[in-house]
Amino acid sequence: LRPIHFLWLFEFVREQAYQKSNFRTYVVEKVAAYQAAGKKFPDW
Repeated sequence: LRPIHFLWLFEFVREQAYQKSNFRTYVVEKVAAYQAAGKKFPDW
């Protein structure tokens, strides 16, 4: 896991997204949104 995954895990819990989806789905959506915004992933 990269540090960004821990950040997302924190957001996942904070937003209580687990009530409507699992973490894997959340990450997939997060990645899609990230790429749609034209951002490149940091390599750390």
